[in-house]
Amino acid sequence: MTKEQFDEMMQTGLNQAKAGISRPADEVIGGLKREVDEWTANSTR
Repeated sequence: MTKEQFDEMMQTGLNQAKAGISRPADEVIGGLKREVDEWTANSTR
């Protein structure tokens, strides 16, 4: 990821936060856990 891509991603997140666009933390963390579990299961094959 380039610096420009990172900066754009962070700006998008900041704009969403300022606009009140968000998801509950437990929903986000649950999704991340599922992705990590999926990634680790696939990387051991």
